Amino acid sequence: MEHGIETLSDTEFMIGGVRFITPKGDLSQTRTTPEQVTILKNPYYLHQYARLRDRVAYHNVFEVGIYKGGTAIALALMFPDIRIVSIDIDPVDEGVMEAVRAFDLSDRVHLHYGASQTDRERIEAIISEEFGNERIELVTDDASHQYASSRRTFEILLPFLADESLYVLEDWAWAHWGGKFETRELRPEPALTNLLFEWVMIAGTRNDVIREVTIEGAMATAYKNSRTRFENVAIEDLYLRRGKTLEPI
Repeated sequence: MEHGIETLSDTEFMIGGVRFITPKGDLSQTRTTPEQVTILKNPYYLHQYARLRDRVAYHNVFEVGIYKGGTAIALALMFPDIRIVSIDIDPVDEGVMEAVRAFDLSDRVHLHYGASQTDRERIEAIISEEFGNERIELVTDDASHQYASSRRTFEILLPFLADESLYVLEDWAWAHWGGKFETRELRPEPALTNLLFEWVMIAGTRNDVIREVTIEGAMATAYKNSRTRFENVAIEDLYLRRGKTLEPI
């Protein structure tokens, strides 16, 4: 049982006595309760977060995209010394809130619903309320998966990152998966891959902003390791491009 995760089947696993379900097919009826937690990732990705912690011993976590609370609850159970603050544009999910209370995680898992990932004023207020002068050591963005929105979120959050920190972009490759992703509402959107292209160019121009970029499966991670402070970030100002324009794919 690695990292406290006990695999029960292809769609079920346990952490700290809590049952997690990874649904297949139609997601419209999925929900989280004190009896079971819905999570849209299998243990492989949770193990990746554990391995990232070997790189940066993160304690302050900012999650973008709550869905059914699976990731926040799982990470809080895996690592009893971390604090997770999460935002989501959707209205309050009472089932998730009840589960957080039932698992005695209310002091370490704080969920903020009705908050857009592009709302700078709201995000900054939440960070000030939750972290005060402390900085964020891990950001995980598993929200809209849209290039423009995810790009804006990175610009908003970069000034709040710790000197040594990680920024994870989940499902970055959806535009290259085919199948149902060719017909979903995301199809007209520019690929999220474009943000990775920009991360790589930032690493080439300003390695005090991004020291390195790694990709493992559906997770891309930017690693920051510097004391540089930022205000009013615009991504296009962080990399050189020989006077050319990046045309999103």
